[in-house]
Amino acid sequence: MAENREKVREYYNRYYEAHRDEVNARAAARRDADPERTKQITRQWADRNKERRAELQRNRRSDPEVYKSELEAIASARRLKRSLSRAGLPPKLLHATPAAERRVNERDADAYFNDPSRPEHLRQFTVFAESLNRRPSTCSRTVPACASSPKPTCRHGRALGFRLCR
Repeated sequence: MAENREKVREYYNRYYEAHRDEVNARAAARRDADPERTKQITRQWADRNKERRAELQRNRRSDPEVYKSELEAIASARRLKRSLSRAGLPPKLLHATPAAERRVNERDADAYFNDPSRPEHLRQFTVFAESLNRRPSTCSRTVPACASSPKPTCRHGRALGFRLCR
């Protein structure tokens, strides 16, 4: 391997080009399996490459529009925090979602929205919801127009729940 570094690198590059999705999926699975180790490795890389990180940040900030938009976002967040504290409200709580959690959420969403039985479940739910809103044939009492009232009642004053008044 030491004698043929260029050939080995070329082989790895060809393999990566041919199997890019599989390689990326395996890497993501490895990162998702041990997020603490991933954080540790990231911190170690950042400590070893301070000059490179500084160079990357300088390159990003060299574009005045990007730099201006970042400063504006920071200033806007500070203004919001100050206005909330002046109003006596708690600060805006942000939950930073790690990449692993985002991938799990994405997989769950894909599984839900691509489920072949979903249209049938939606049809069944619609039929059920319509049956709850239909006026029963055994009772002439009507549900009030405002269904968002705390306790809907019929015109006789009885509370309506999932059971129909009699």
